[in-house]
Amino acid sequence: MPLVSVVIPAYNAEKFIVQALDSLSVQTYPSMEVIVVDDGSRDATADVVARAHPEVRCIRQANGGASSARNRGAQEANGEFIAFLDADDVWHPDKLRAQVALMQAHPDVLLSRTGMSEVPLVDPSTFPDVSNGLPEHKLIPSLGPSLMSPYFATSTVMVRRQAFLAVGGFDTAFKVAEDVDLYLRVLARCPKVLMLLPAAVFKRPVVGSLGDDDEEGYVQLLRVYERFLSAHPHVMQEVGSRAVHAAVANLWARYAGSLRRAGKRGKALGAALRSMREQPNGLALRVFLRGLLP
Repeated sequence: MPLVSVVIPAYNAEKFIVQALDSLSVQTYPSMEVIVVDDGSRDATADVVARAHPEVRCIRQANGGASSARNRGAQEANGEFIAFLDADDVWHPDKLRAQVALMQAHPDVLLSRTGMSEVPLVDPSTFPDVSNGLPEHKLIPSLGPSLMSPYFATSTVMVRRQAFLAVGGFDTAFKVAEDVDLYLRVLARCPKVLMLLPAAVFKRPVVGSLGDDDEEGYVQLLRVYERFLSAHPHVMQEVGSRAVHAAVANLWARYAGSLRRAGKRGKALGAALRSMREQPNGLALRVFLRGLLP
């Protein structure tokens, strides 16, 4: 039974981290280690962890951001797999058992993720039985779909530790979209993604995330894509230029929509035009036409 290292970055997390750790203590998969990296918290995060879950390894470091904390945890990890859990999220009791089963059944796949919910997972009976056979899932065989929709919530992701270390972990230069940057670099080695379909993670909404329609998030994401495509020219050939241009066009269109909603009409029109130059699409056209209205 392979060991899973659960890595939790924590900064001023005293309010929620016990709930996160409680969700680990009831996991039906027993072979795991839990590493909390207290990233320079100014509250009592480390003390709360020590009191509520003394079995958990808690590492303290100077504040360096979530990526730095995740990298530190991964460096300290011993498991074959690394599973990330944000300090304010909660896992379903069968999350690890189902995800490990999928990863073992597909030894060539480097990364998997699960469904998630913004509604608390209060009823374990709603999760499909995983005691016999593999849980409900799909295998995404190529990079194209992940390029088009790269928003894998970090708390849903499990990655083979050797693959994580081989690509150098999270890039701490990115404060936003650093997760997408990591996923793309891992998938450049093997583009397959396993998706556990049931919601196995309760994720609290975070202001400023890409899911929050944050303008700066799209700026950083576009930089991630520019760097990734420059560093991996084979992707254009393997995925196809049309699919790559469609993915980049989609990002520019979403960025244009974010700018329009922020009242930045001129910048929104420019971003919409950039999107349509990449590839004509309805979303960018709608943003552009709305931007022309008084």
